[in-house]
Amino acid sequence: MTAISEIRRYDINGVVDTGRPVWENIEKLANAANCWATYDITTGKWSVVIKRDQASEHSFGDNNIVGSIIAASTPLNSLYNAVEVQYPDRDIHDGNNFVRADIDPARLKANERENVLKLNYPIVNDQIQALSIGLTELEQSRLDLVVSFNTNYTMKAVQAGDIIDITNTAYGWAAKLFRVITIEELDTDFGGIDYKITAQEYSADIYTHDLSRFTLTTEDGIFSIGDIGAMTTPQITIISASQTPHLLVESVFPASGAPITGVEVWMYEITDPAELADWDDPLLYPDENRVYNLNTTVFAENSFVLNSDLDLRVDQIDPGNFLIKLRPINQTTKGPFTDFGSTVTYTVDIAADLNGDSLVDNINGTIGQISAVAYNNSQLLTGLATDTTQPNWSSGGVPTLRLASSNPFTVTTDGLYSISLVADQATSGAIGGRGGIYSGGTQIYPSEYADYVSITIDIVDSGSNVVAFGGSGGPGAFYWTDFLSETSASLLASETYTCIISYRVYTGANIGANISLNLNTRVVLVG
Repeated sequence: MTAISEIRRYDINGVVDTGRPVWENIEKLANAANCWATYDITTGKWSVVIKRDQASEHSFGDNNIVGSIIAASTPLNSLYNAVEVQYPDRDIHDGNNFVRADIDPARLKANERENVLKLNYPIVNDQIQALSIGLTELEQSRLDLVVSFNTNYTMKAVQAGDIIDITNTAYGWAAKLFRVITIEELDTDFGGIDYKITAQEYSADIYTHDLSRFTLTTEDGIFSIGDIGAMTTPQITIISASQTPHLLVESVFPASGAPITGVEVWMYEITDPAELADWDDPLLYPDENRVYNLNTTVFAENSFVLNSDLDLRVDQIDPGNFLIKLRPINQTTKGPFTDFGSTVTYTVDIAADLNGDSLVDNINGTIGQISAVAYNNSQLLTGLATDTTQPNWSSGGVPTLRLASSNPFTVTTDGLYSISLVADQATSGAIGGRGGIYSGGTQIYPSEYADYVSITIDIVDSGSNVVAFGGSGGPGAFYWTDFLSETSASLLASETYTCIISYRVYTGANIGANISLNLNTRVVLVG
């Protein structure tokens, strides 16, 4: 670790998507700069309040407080005592990373359980800045005393964000400091104007942190769950002498790093003959310009063993020429892509009889049987509406089921078909909030937003009968969470089917934010 004595506390290090709602972008910018945007009722304009240490600007006591003071504090089981900040780390090419800090155990209250404040700053890419902002939010959350009171018109100069002090004998306060959160103008019964002020306990100490930078290295053997290492370049073998031909993808997990619970297989199809001839020339065809598609994701029962071999089977692949990459993931973040190996080339000759279907490997000259791809559809759906009203989670409520797409298809052969849907969130307002999870009527994560994203697929025949159904997703989804749904059904060549894809979305962190989805649906004959 290298000690950091000075940082630029209020830097913006990211790209703002101008296609998102204006207020959403303003909040994102304000959070990254450790401030908030507020409306000044005295000027009729919006302004920015910087979260920093400052002196009291107004004093309140019996002479200018009208009526009583209402004080409330956070229940013990809702107090945060740790913070996890997710951010794009510039040290790993803006890949997802996170830092965590915990309150000194000596400061914990009696019987205080672990409660982690989870934050996401997508336009902060500096480790120390992300940790500094996160620590400020954590310390502020532990100043749990919130007061509200009315004051007269003489205090009209008070603005949201101001530091005030309150003296009150009943509470034992002598110039106790608070920061004003909101101000509400009230009309009195006598034709005058009062102001209702809500303020939170304030301490200048929450803005001073003794921070150190952690370098992403295996030197000390300590990794956060966001530090996923790289896998080796995949080796591809075509298994053709089999009743179920497939690709065998082999790689090796990193020797050290964070736990790996899943591996994604990404494929790029080369359709241009010129690119196929010079596919490995980075000047003519830079890999960063290629668009890889997620083929499948495999998950471990718990986590994969580091430094062990991966043998992965890929059954669903169309005829063509491909480059293949792997990416390790866990429940929090995703690791780096591997390099691609050599091209994988298929030529398929599907005969009238299923037993005559063949797969030809042009590299090794081998032939074997292949599953017939009956339906393969990729589509990008943008601007999909989401719920603006929160479901009643405690009674099992879920967001509204909305139609994403509906497409007809047929099959050429009677048989058993595997049906898969890969749904990749291009954009959404979900940040992983688990506030919608209840157990026995009790909310498990009361301090978190409720983010819910799920995708379903129905295969319906011409008589409106559902012959296959699959689904994936639920509460706690992130904006980058991908969904895989797999099912199977016996389909008839004489029938016309409709593939119906639907979704349910409510994002408490960004209510009503549209969602965009990259969808790939495949129906493949397997028997």
